[in-house]
Amino acid sequence: MLGLLPLVDAGLLEGDVIIDAKSGISGAGKAPSDRTHFSENHGSAAAYGVFGHRHVAEMEQELGRGVTFVPHLVPLNRASSRPSTRGFGPHHNG
Repeated sequence: MLGLLPLVDAGLLEGDVIIDAKSGISGAGKAPSDRTHFSENHGSAAAYGVFGHRHVAEMEQELGRGVTFVPHLVPLNRASSRPSTRGFGPHHNG
């Protein structure tokens, strides 16, 4: 989300934002569960919190627009990737 703030401040984004996030096991919460055991997660990817992730409200508040946030748990010890997608406003040339 932080990567989007300069674009929002410059008026270069239009409409809602889609964030397709990938998180390693360490980013999927502190409580141990079957889904966070590496042996259960190895070799797969799974979306979680799709219809009600706890961070959506703060993202929408800070960006001032709707956010679709789809986090995925991937088999990595520590890492994350959060590419964001949205149409650019009238100042975009490409």
